[in-house]
Amino acid sequence: MQTVMLEGTNGRALILLHAYTSFYVDVQLIGIELNKLGYTVCMPTLPGHGTRDMQNILKYNMFDYRDAIKDEIHQLNDKGYDEIAIFGLSLGGVLALDILTQKIPGIVGGGSFNSPIPLSDSQPIVNQFVTYANSMYQQVFGEKQAYLERMRQGATHHLEAMATLSYDVHGNLNNIDVPVFIAQSLKDELIPIDTGERLANSIHFTSVELHTFENGKHAITVGPYRKELLQKLTAFIETLDWSKS
Repeated sequence: MQTVMLEGTNGRALILLHAYTSFYVDVQLIGIELNKLGYTVCMPTLPGHGTRDMQNILKYNMFDYRDAIKDEIHQLNDKGYDEIAIFGLSLGGVLALDILTQKIPGIVGGGSFNSPIPLSDSQPIVNQFVTYANSMYQQVFGEKQAYLERMRQGATHHLEAMATLSYDVHGNLNNIDVPVFIAQSLKDELIPIDTGERLANSIHFTSVELHTFENGKHAITVGPYRKELLQKLTAFIETLDWSKS
């Protein structure tokens, strides 16, 4: 798994996770800014992502993603980072909150940006996957229409697994005992715009910050609301208990 690591100066580490059809570039801009503030920022590309052939994404499952993220946590621990916060966009946020529900030692907080928890309708994401596969298509992949149909069928199956994970995370939200940050765009084109509010209302045993962005779209980490998101996220991160660093 390709990981971009920006070493910081304050002994505190952040993991930023990307969305379903993308790679670390989703979170690179906010990662660079957080690194300037002294944080070590780890931006992994999930297994199978970051190539032109979308079939590579379908070779891996949600458990592979979870294991890859735990490997990143262990590698940060090996580098001396005992306190880590984890955040993600869309699928990345599902995976980040999945980590929070597991109460891994040293995880001091985290959150999600426009994450489908739970994922009740995967069709918009499947359509986006196929659209992206079409834009990345090369003749070496075989006859185009057959390739795109394989991508639609594969993505549909893959998103069923993501939905299962998202429902599992939703069912375990009250295991979380560290602060949670939730961002929701109110012009999100892929998930219902009340998802963030419903998610925040489902977390009962820890502090939760919900921030909405009136005209924000799904990919908020790279859109015009990126700076506002970064400002609110930075303020949240600075409130976490970094007592060891």
